[in-house]
Amino acid sequence: MGQGFWDNDTMPNANKTWIVAGTSIGVVGGLYTYTGISWYANVPKTKFHFFDDSKEWKQVDKVGHAWTAYHQSKMVNELLAWAGHKRSTRGIVTALAGFTFQAPLEIFDGFTEKWGASWTDLIANASGSLLSAVNVWAFNEQRIQWKFSFHRTAYANQYPHLFGKGITSIFKDYNGQTYWLVVDIPAFLNQTNRFPRWLNFAVGYGAHGLEGEYGKIDKKIILQREFRQWYFAPDVNCSKIITNKKVLKILFFVLDTIHLPLPALEWNKHYLRWHWFYF
Repeated sequence: MGQGFWDNDTMPNANKTWIVAGTSIGVVGGLYTYTGISWYANVPKTKFHFFDDSKEWKQVDKVGHAWTAYHQSKMVNELLAWAGHKRSTRGIVTALAGFTFQAPLEIFDGFTEKWGASWTDLIANASGSLLSAVNVWAFNEQRIQWKFSFHRTAYANQYPHLFGKGITSIFKDYNGQTYWLVVDIPAFLNQTNRFPRWLNFAVGYGAHGLEGEYGKIDKKIILQREFRQWYFAPDVNCSKIITNKKVLKILFFVLDTIHLPLPALEWNKHYLRWHWFYF
């Protein structure tokens, strides 16, 4: 049976490479054109400047940057593999992809009076891209991944101007966000082991009591109300579920951006708590 269009090539394919490049530029360009018009059009502007926000939001937003850059780079690696590019080439491009895709946001922020570009955002973007690239260089597969989960909190209802309304709260309410660093344990074991290939282990990070007001109220009040949350849970690596269906493979690839609802142990400075299902 001959190789199909949707199958990965074994040698660089110029037509597929142009498709990957054109699609990437089109999607990113369109996204940031929309963002520039919808988010930044009515925001007061100033000359380009940096703003240090590294001590805000318990750094949940920084992990979010790493998660986004990681998955952008991961997608680029998969597309380049489809186009037949060798591992070394994919690793180099992957190391730069997510960081490059995220850079326009920092440029937009840098020209706004309210915010400013952030060095720590740039570092987080670079770390996400680099994690994806290291996986390619070291293993030629993603054995250590970033995943995401979200649950609604009362903060979105209390401060909709800050944490968004409806679906937008997923991106804005840091109190409900949890980011998971997932390790594919079976991939590091001997191939003869009986450990389920799809079963991974995850360490999650989130925070509670995040209400903003940085620089406006006493720092002691902020320190009293905010605290970090750590989670320990199993994780499902959907991409390791064996199937020959292209649609299912794509679905599993998308599902691997999130941590599915599973039992989890939560630890923070106030308590140790077991969740039968945490998302």
